[in-house]
Amino acid sequence: MVRIKQRYILFDILSPPSSDHWEAYSESRDSALLHLHQVSSNEISAKHLLQVIRQVLQDHYGDFGAGSAGISLVVKYFSPKTSTGIIRCGRQHLDMIVAVLALINRLGDKEVIMRCIHVSGTIKKCENVSIKRDREDIIRMQRRR
Repeated sequence: MVRIKQRYILFDILSPPSSDHWEAYSESRDSALLHLHQVSSNEISAKHLLQVIRQVLQDHYGDFGAGSAGISLVVKYFSPKTSTGIIRCGRQHLDMIVAVLALINRLGDKEVIMRCIHVSGTIKKCENVSIKRDREDIIRMQRRR
């Protein structure tokens, strides 16, 4: 029997600035980084994300896409503090799920940009990439002060 190969997608949720925050956004790269990476609202959870992803999958890929890719889809981790998460999907549906993430532009009543950061065959590698990115962001913010 052949085992089903999985892929893990590390993603983050960016919050585009509203029109009254454009000045602060355009000051510097670090300022833009602070405005884009905001804490997610309490209504956004792993369960809510999975529902939104499955709904967008159904809307754009129909019954076939929702049936084939939606079965193996699991949100393994989501942190509202960092707006970062890890999704597990089947290897054959990876491109479809990455496209669906790019198509999501609203979570609840807030406009968002969902960005795929890293794809790996193991969850450990995704965790390592996430930790490395967070450390680099912290160092960048400390230098700014």
